[in-house]
Amino acid sequence: MNSAATETIIALSQQTTENDSLIPLPKNEYWYFLNSVLNEIAEKFALGQIKRDLGLSVSSEQYLICLTNETSGEMKTRKLRAMLIQKKLLTHLPAEQPKLERPHHSTRWKTLTQLATEYQKNPSRFLEMEIVV
Repeated sequence: MNSAATETIIALSQQTTENDSLIPLPKNEYWYFLNSVLNEIAEKFALGQIKRDLGLSVSSEQYLICLTNETSGEMKTRKLRAMLIQKKLLTHLPAEQPKLERPHHSTRWKTLTQLATEYQKNPSRFLEMEIVV
């Protein structure tokens, strides 16, 4: 990502809240920012695409990419992230929070439930990609 895009993301990340951790980009700009992230991830998994092209055995799965700035009131931390989440996991989250290793991990559960709701309402804030290994 170029420096202007990075500055934009950092500035917009300040608008996120504990109840809405998705970076609030203008609707017509999500693809441009998320595609940059997709390109970085795709580079790491290019060998899977080549193996598939050669007819070799591979596994693949659909993922969703989004930009978040998680915050936790208890820990007073903020984490700017490009999140990569298996699509079938996000669209089928269990109703109950799973048992966590540490109580502060509940921040991630809260973020995942927010993302699942937002994906249902505004899928354009996410970018889908297939990963092949």
